[in-house]
Amino acid sequence: MKSPLIRLLFCLLLSVFILPYGIPQEPAVQVQRSRNKVLLKGQVYYLHSVQKGETIYSLCRVYNVSEAELRKENPGLEEGLKEGMVLKIPERGPVQEKPLPGDTSVYVFHIVNKGETLFSLAKFYGITVDLIAEYNPEVKYSALQVNQVLKIPKSILRTAPGMAEKGEGIITGRQLDSTRYIVGQGETLYSLSRRWNTTPSEIILANGGAVWRGLKAGDTILIPLQKREHMPFSGVIVPVTPAVSSDTISFSRASHFYPLPDTCTCDSSYLLPHKGPLSLYLLLPFNIDRGIAEINDTLLSSDPSLAFRSTSETLLKNGWYEYYLGFLLGARQMQKNGYSLKLTAGDLGSVPVITGSMLSRIESAKPDVVISPVADNRIIALDTFCFQQKISLITPVFPNTMADSQSFRFVSFEPSQQTILASWANWFRSKHYSRLVVVHPADSASLRTLVKLRNLLPEQKIMEAVQNDTALANFEPYFAKNDSNVVMILSDREEYAGEVLRNLILLSRNYPVIVLGSPSWNNFASIDAAYFHQLQLHYFTPYLVDYRNPDVREFINRFRNTFGFYPTKMNSRGMHFAMMGYDMACMIIPQAFRYGKSLRECFNPYLKGLQGDFRFYRSSNCAGYSKHSLYLVTYGKDYSVTPVLWE
Repeated sequence: MKSPLIRLLFCLLLSVFILPYGIPQEPAVQVQRSRNKVLLKGQVYYLHSVQKGETIYSLCRVYNVSEAELRKENPGLEEGLKEGMVLKIPERGPVQEKPLPGDTSVYVFHIVNKGETLFSLAKFYGITVDLIAEYNPEVKYSALQVNQVLKIPKSILRTAPGMAEKGEGIITGRQLDSTRYIVGQGETLYSLSRRWNTTPSEIILANGGAVWRGLKAGDTILIPLQKREHMPFSGVIVPVTPAVSSDTISFSRASHFYPLPDTCTCDSSYLLPHKGPLSLYLLLPFNIDRGIAEINDTLLSSDPSLAFRSTSETLLKNGWYEYYLGFLLGARQMQKNGYSLKLTAGDLGSVPVITGSMLSRIESAKPDVVISPVADNRIIALDTFCFQQKISLITPVFPNTMADSQSFRFVSFEPSQQTILASWANWFRSKHYSRLVVVHPADSASLRTLVKLRNLLPEQKIMEAVQNDTALANFEPYFAKNDSNVVMILSDREEYAGEVLRNLILLSRNYPVIVLGSPSWNNFASIDAAYFHQLQLHYFTPYLVDYRNPDVREFINRFRNTFGFYPTKMNSRGMHFAMMGYDMACMIIPQAFRYGKSLRECFNPYLKGLQGDFRFYRSSNCAGYSKHSLYLVTYGKDYSVTPVLWE
């Protein structure tokens, strides 16, 4: 029994005292605590870039955290610690309520407010996004967070903003230069707009939308000053010499929504020929985090099918990806025609705001034209940015959130809802029908449409029939057997439209019925197309594809041969995504080369593409363009389908 125990003891002593000296050891790596910090959801974190030789154990010791905490904050550690990985490590100690310690004689410490972006901050301080990133490296690894502290070096500022004057605890409003202003105690958007002879909406636009929720004392904002003879009097304004850097927002002329240039008409005698490649930036809602976040022009110089080969199934279901592929084919065609191009595509994503990182990527690409289907309030921020950067903005769709009277600068390849409703009103008047029954689900969108219709038509001609989850429309009280009964259905939902149409089919046995609907119904598989003919469906569409057209057939075959599938996706207004991409590339590129920065002023309003005629109009000399031409499509009881260009 003693012999095995003695041998075991001998082996243990050998492993402890001898083996460590006989096996080569990796030199110990000393972990350096990172100086980069970020404030996320009230907690300060270090941003640590993993170096060769570092381990989870050594990181936990240096940062005084447990392995469980480290793994919780960094789920990617489940695949192992890798060199170059950026870790988010919680800092020990209370969260700072005030700016991080530093020399206030050298830096202005800015605490990020809700809605602020790198781009808006760069404009506030009259510097560039790159300079902010140089002094705050953490912004390269993560988006700005509310209450995050940024260092702005005073040496690069002509006037040091952000340092509000204080007296007995009260912050007093102070003018820094001709456009920058520090908000005083009790001041609001309304009071500042009255004081500076502007409007709250213009102040919001001048600050990139970052102040729309309100102001608080000490905020540094931009005031869109108008040209006027007398400045408003105030005892708290400190007289300073205006010192505005070249990239600070300035307003030259009064406008309801945007500053307008001195002239808005096209004068071809002053146009300079475009030099070098034309730079196009496509900001599209791919709604992905990787894979196509940004694509450069190498796709144009090689094979466009590269954009498709490694595509995910999710992306293939996205109509805007078919638009992108169609645009690629159009751009390649323009290259063959002798145009030199640079094409970049960025992901608009699904966030409800235009982020600073998006604008920074656009700015760094230096585009001549930005193309983006922004159909909500984000269009205001993007339109303002493009105007300030002297970039032409073109959109395939018309923003559905814009007011009918709201001015804009971009070019839209789709008509506004008001244009379509006005066409319906003109058609109804031309037919001299006595009644119009509007079926709607009583949601906010349909009620807004109904109000617009009532403004366009005499109220006594419009009757409502509500159908939703709690009510079934009853048409018979409104119908007459000896007159045409015109029914407008305000819905693009397949289940809703199908249920109403089936109800109307039964009534059409006793009453003459004409249905006004939407081109999106053509895509509804559950609705029998025979219903359209029996109910004499009418709809307005901005687009009409003639599949007998040799150019249309050639495009479809080329798309199929390049990408391996047929383009089929359409939106609710009948826009064929791939064909729209191809049409816009072929229409925009030649004009951008010819007119350069004056593209909007000199835009050709009479164009023709795969989807029919494109005729544009502008409400004033200084406004943007929107598509105005529509096709009225009528289904006959003889199973005919008749499209007519309606203007």
